[in-house]
Amino acid sequence: MHLIVPLALAALTHLGPDDPPTDPVGAGIALETWALLIGAVLILMLFAGRHLRGVARE
Repeated sequence: MHLIVPLALAALTHLGPDDPPTDPVGAGIALETWALLIGAVLILMLFAGRHLRGVARE
């Protein structure tokens, strides 16, 4: 969990007023936003897997 906050802040502060977010898909969601969401999901899956392995050992 402690990695999500710095990643989110880095993604949000990376975009300046003269640096518009890219939208290659045309879905209205910036590429940086997709990368942040996918990264957050992967980190949560990692912690959930570690937790479930710990529960299974008990």
